[in-house]
Amino acid sequence: MVAVSDLPLFEQFPALKERIPRLEIGEFPTPVNPWERIGRRAGIPDLWVKRDDLTAPRFGGNKVRTLEFALARGIESGRPLLVAAPHGSSWAAACAYYGRSLGADVDLVLFRRPSQSEREPNDSIIRAYGRELRSCRTPIGIPLAFAGAWFRGRRLPPLILPIGGASARTALGYASAALELAEQVRSGEMPRPDLIVVPVGSGGTVAGLLAGVALLGWNTLVIGVRVNHLLVANRWSVQRMARNSLRVILRAGKRRRGLPLPEFELEADYFGGEYGLPTEEGREAARLVQEEEGVKLDLTYTGKAVAALLGRAREGRLPGPTVLYWHTFNSRDLTKLL
Repeated sequence: MVAVSDLPLFEQFPALKERIPRLEIGEFPTPVNPWERIGRRAGIPDLWVKRDDLTAPRFGGNKVRTLEFALARGIESGRPLLVAAPHGSSWAAACAYYGRSLGADVDLVLFRRPSQSEREPNDSIIRAYGRELRSCRTPIGIPLAFAGAWFRGRRLPPLILPIGGASARTALGYASAALELAEQVRSGEMPRPDLIVVPVGSGGTVAGLLAGVALLGWNTLVIGVRVNHLLVANRWSVQRMARNSLRVILRAGKRRRGLPLPEFELEADYFGGEYGLPTEEGREAARLVQEEEGVKLDLTYTGKAVAALLGRAREGRLPGPTVLYWHTFNSRDLTKLL
């Protein structure tokens, strides 16, 4: 059932409730916690983490906020969902799990990525909850695989979800997350951040945060740590998505004048040359966070993001004392879903 509960974004822009369907999947707000031990070691006076690994009780991570908007149209229409992603993708696993749990058929086209043991729980979820799996060697084969799924004689054509869930509409989930953070700042849970650091795969999460920070009018620097190829994750595509998402919001509020996006940097030095390929810096960051704070990072996204944050701290390239790392990895035990 499509829900219109009170996200901070809906509270501020009530007309969005009527225009944009949303499924109520997550449990918000997610906590903000200090990382004092790592902060001391890294020389960051005031380091915080936004725990979006806890967005839902059974399957968390940043995809939950995205899926609330991405799945709504398909569930409402009864159309099957068609998803393309690399093997081991958290996006594919989340689509399969939540789609099937909500009564939708989910077909997936998976392409190869560098081998990595961390992908195995996601692959198990994909196999358990996806209706049909197709494989291709590279993303170039996706259109042909999609065509095969399209012409299967079904009554309803499938709804093709964006790769990685990145679109102006799905970015609304993270525009609302920025407003959620602002409520936590106002309530005294943490100070306003001078810097927000988040990994960038397909760009939807950081685009939504940029739109949300623009709505807040904060002079916060947002740094996206690129973990994918430049063709997929680049400054132009992220900012374009953020502006389009912001345009959807402002139109609902009947505001014709746009808002400037906050300062944004795309950090590329920690990519490692291939999507999903672990780096030594990422491994060290994951080890440090696990030992000091008891939080698990993955080596595709969040390990690289924290490595970039620590590297900037060592180089003295932080804009102010209060730094927020936005943790996007799912920390829930997926074996409980099998």
